[in-house]
Amino acid sequence: MRAPTGVRLTGIVPIRESWRGIFANARIRVQAESIAHWQGSVLAIHHLTEVLFVGDDPSPHGPLHVTHVYARGAHGWRLVSRHASAADDGHQAMAEAVPHTLH
Repeated sequence: MRAPTGVRLTGIVPIRESWRGIFANARIRVQAESIAHWQGSVLAIHHLTEVLFVGDDPSPHGPLHVTHVYARGAHGWRLVSRHASAADDGHQAMAEAVPHTLH
């Protein structure tokens, strides 16, 4: 994994410590809106939009289209994948037009 600084990190401990440092020094608020989700016995997929607010700045950053994939293991549900990409201005219209049937 590459940290936001561009440094390559290997191993779970350095990766977790990097994220702890990022979130310890940043004041970030995330406003999330669920678009669709699917859950099976061992896998769940959630698709949502997120808008970010940084520090005291009231202006929103985003929106982002976000997909989270979770797997159920011996110790409960764990996030195994997250993908986010910038949404265009028509993101709400797209969300309303998406059928809620996965095939």
